[in-house]
Amino acid sequence: MNRRLKALAEEYRTFVEDCIRVKTVYAAFLKKIHYRNEYLHAEETAEIFKLFLEDKSGHGFLRTFDELAPSGNMSQTFVPLVIEDHTIMCEKYRFGTIGGFLYIDLFKGLDNHFLPRKCGLCGRYFLLEATAYSAFCTRPVKGNKKKTCRDLGHRKTYADKVNNDPILLTYTKSYKAHYARYMKKRMTQAEFRVWADYALELRGKAYTKELSFKVYEAKIKE
Repeated sequence: MNRRLKALAEEYRTFVEDCIRVKTVYAAFLKKIHYRNEYLHAEETAEIFKLFLEDKSGHGFLRTFDELAPSGNMSQTFVPLVIEDHTIMCEKYRFGTIGGFLYIDLFKGLDNHFLPRKCGLCGRYFLLEATAYSAFCTRPVKGNKKKTCRDLGHRKTYADKVNNDPILLTYTKSYKAHYARYMKKRMTQAEFRVWADYALELRGKAYTKELSFKVYEAKIKE
């Protein structure tokens, strides 16, 4: 009875430690993986992993669940799998703990750009599935089921970018003003297109410092 109770307690302790590891170590590692807000190449991922393992200041590495490592025993074998009229080779894994499964699942995902990511709007985790990279999930927004975090998040990101960039902010305001003139028939479509091309050229020169901000601001409002 004592041996059985001890084994049960050990399994429970390992399960709790695996959960703690996901919340602390895995979350910290994924934050570094997403630092550029885009998918990384395999070499970049490997370098981040190397630096993360070498940097022991963040967690201390004094306990087993402070390490980015699997728990328990696991094994890998290969088996043939028949699908319709052809046979393929498959990898088969056996895990003694949930921590071992999560470890393999994380790094298999990294190889294929299937990445867990915390939504920049609702704060909950979602899975990027090797499609277009996004910092926001597709869950409906609370109180507005027609909109998702991705819809509102991308608008907010662009609005923040505009508000923190005087050149882009000036361009956006001027574009809206000229578009309003076009909608009110005070500019023809051809005139608006000419102005739009001219505005993009001015914006480019402002970014390259060919025009000072004051000159750029005056010209784009003409």
